[in-house]
Amino acid sequence: MAWAAVDLAEEGGIATDQLFEGLRFDARTLRGLKRVTWDDYCVLIERIEVLAGGGEGIVDLLEGAYHRVWPEFRSFAAALVSPISLFRFLVEVIYPVALPPVACELDGQQHGRVKVSTWLRPGARACESFFRGAIGVWCGIPRHLDLPPARAVVVDISPTHGTYELVLPEPRTLVSRARRLAGRTLTHVVKRWVPELGAATAARMSPTLETTTNPTAARAAFAVRLWKLTPRQGEVLVHVLNGLANKEIATVLGCAESTVELHMTRLLRKGGASSRTQLIARAWSL
Repeated sequence: MAWAAVDLAEEGGIATDQLFEGLRFDARTLRGLKRVTWDDYCVLIERIEVLAGGGEGIVDLLEGAYHRVWPEFRSFAAALVSPISLFRFLVEVIYPVALPPVACELDGQQHGRVKVSTWLRPGARACESFFRGAIGVWCGIPRHLDLPPARAVVVDISPTHGTYELVLPEPRTLVSRARRLAGRTLTHVVKRWVPELGAATAARMSPTLETTTNPTAARAAFAVRLWKLTPRQGEVLVHVLNGLANKEIATVLGCAESTVELHMTRLLRKGGASSRTQLIARAWSL
């Protein structure tokens, strides 16, 4: 996160030497650190906000350029199906690993909207610049999927928390993304952020994935064979990969939501995943 912040500043034409005054590292030595303290990270973000021209400046910078300074995540994002899937992966996997002082929750998704709540854990240094800049981060997430940015319709921030309700763009066809993804290894990204997924790579994907007109169905079909799923579980998996919530899946399949929950429990067990996000990641990295 600290590396990306500095790269983002450079992307915005900010002289990065001004960011490190009084800190224990500079642009060169930062690359050799495994972790930066939350306090030092806050200093970087606060200085970037000032040098970007204030709150609007850092929001615009993050929304428009953050997807370009994190290429590893962009490569992984290409394997996910929709913006909501990417939101779930960030909230449930990336944030706990990369930003331990910050708690994050995806409150729900309805009619193309998503609500994200973030707050500081006890004892963490307050940083309103972080929560203000996060407006740009969350709005810019769809850009990782080559989609237009999300639109923030409700924002509530303070030095210790941020709540964001966003309208998501419609997902586009997956064919072009699947073609780019086929044969590209995700091992370095998966092993770094989700070690328990093992060394699965995109190179092991079904050979028909690149040419199929429905990459989601092809991925689910491959998982059905590998995980020994029932046909109904395969149907549920397709809808999960498309970013539908349990209630929406129940409506599509014409069954009770509790039935979908039962299928999800068995899908998680057979897929060796502990959460919906991990299940999606596993399915797209088989």
